[in-house]
Amino acid sequence: MMCLLCFLLHAENLLVLTVATKQTEGFRRFRRSAQFFNYKIQVLGLDEDWKGGDDKKPAGGGQKVRLLKSALKQHADKEDLIILFTESYDVLFASGPTELLKKFKQAKSKVVFSAENYIYPDRKLEAKYPTVRDGKRFLGSGGFIGYAPNLKKLVEEWKGKDDDSDQLFYTKIFLDPEKRVCVVKLFLWYPSLLSQSWVFLVQQKSIQSAICIFMYLTNRHQFGHILSLENYQTSHLHNDLWQIFSNPEDWREKYIHENYTAALKGKLVEMPCPDVYWFPIFTDTACDELVEEMEHYGKWSTGDNTDSRIQGGYENVPTIDIHMNQIGFEREWYKFLLDYIAPITEKLYPGYYTKTQFELAFVVRYKPDEQPSLMPHHDASTFTINIALNRVGIDYEGGGCRFLRYNCSIRAPRKGWTLMHPGRLTHYHEGLPTTKGTRYIAVSFIDP
Repeated sequence: MMCLLCFLLHAENLLVLTVATKQTEGFRRFRRSAQFFNYKIQVLGLDEDWKGGDDKKPAGGGQKVRLLKSALKQHADKEDLIILFTESYDVLFASGPTELLKKFKQAKSKVVFSAENYIYPDRKLEAKYPTVRDGKRFLGSGGFIGYAPNLKKLVEEWKGKDDDSDQLFYTKIFLDPEKRVCVVKLFLWYPSLLSQSWVFLVQQKSIQSAICIFMYLTNRHQFGHILSLENYQTSHLHNDLWQIFSNPEDWREKYIHENYTAALKGKLVEMPCPDVYWFPIFTDTACDELVEEMEHYGKWSTGDNTDSRIQGGYENVPTIDIHMNQIGFEREWYKFLLDYIAPITEKLYPGYYTKTQFELAFVVRYKPDEQPSLMPHHDASTFTINIALNRVGIDYEGGGCRFLRYNCSIRAPRKGWTLMHPGRLTHYHEGLPTTKGTRYIAVSFIDP
C-alpha cells in the first residue's frame, strides 16, 4: 500500500509541457490520449502565430525553446517536479504516468532525451557522434524528460530566433565538450548529472535504457491509421497529390514506386552513363496525375527565350513547360525532394549533403510539331533529376537524353524512373528528338 502511494505521489509531480499554436486534429487526439491516462498538461503558445519555420526551411523550431524557457521560470524552484516536453501534433500517449516515471527512474539521469535514426539538420555532425551497437544513435528534440531545475538550466543559454533550429541547439550542447562541462557545473549540486544520459552512448551501452524511454510500441504490425481531412484541398483535378503533408503514408503508398526502398538500399540503381544514376521513384498513378494536372492547367510556355516566370526574364535554353509553382505545387514538390530524393542522393554521391533547394522545377512537353528536342546545354544546378512521365513506344516514339562528353544516350526512359546527374561542367547533354506522340518529363534543377 505504501509503495502504491509512493507512485501516486510521484505521478502528481509530473507535468507535461507541449507547444501547440493551433488546435489541429492531431493536437486534439494528443489531448484526448493525455486525458485518458490522467496526465497533467500545460499547453504553450496556443493561439500565438507560429514563427518557428515552415516546410521550405530545412530546420526550425526555436519558438518552442523560447516558450519552454519562459514557462520553466515559474517551476525553477520545484526540485521534485518532473517535466516531460513533447510534440503534440503527431504524438499519442500509450500508457500512464506511473509507467513513464518508472522508466525515467530506471534511466538514473536528471534529463533524458529521445533518439532517432537520422541526424538532423546538420548531417556534417554525424562523425562527432559516438557509435552504438544497439538502438538509435542521434539526439532528437521531439521529446525529453527531466527535473524542472535541470531543464531550466539547459535552456537558459538559448538566445536564438524563433525560426532557428531547436534540434541543432540541443545537439550542439550534446556534442560540445566545453558546453557539456558548463552544463555539468550547473548541476553540480545534484547527485546525478545531465551528462549521465550521455554516458550510455560513450560506453556503448544500450541507449534504449536512457533515450526514447517515453515512446511505446503497441504492436509490431500496422493495422491502420487515421486519415487527416483537416487541410484537404478540393480545388485541383487530383487533390490527393497535395496530401504529402497531411497524409504522408497514404501519399507514399499511392505515388512512390514500390521498388523505391530497394533503390534506396542500392539494390535497384543503374548507371547507364558515367555518374548518371537511374532508379524508380514514381508510380504510374503519380506520373499520370501529374501530367493530367498540367494539361488541365493548360498554360504551357511558348518555348521562346523571353520568359517572365524566371528572374531576369530570359531563358537561354527554353522548353515548352509548366512550372510547379504555377499549379500551386511548389511546396509539395519540395517536400517530395526532401523526403525521397535527398536520402538517395547522399548514398549515390557520398560526402555531398543536399538541401534540395531549387529555383526551377517543371514538367516539359515534347511533340514533333511543337518542340521535338532540346539543344545541348548545361543545367543550372548542382545535380538534376529527370523523371519520365510516360512510356516510349506506347505514348511516343524517339526521345531520350544524350550526354555529349561521354557519347552516351538513354533512348528508352522508363515511366516512373528518374535520371539523376550532375548539372554543371561535366554533363553537357541534349534532348533527343521525339518523332511521334507526346513525351512528358518532370525536371528539377537542385541546389542551383
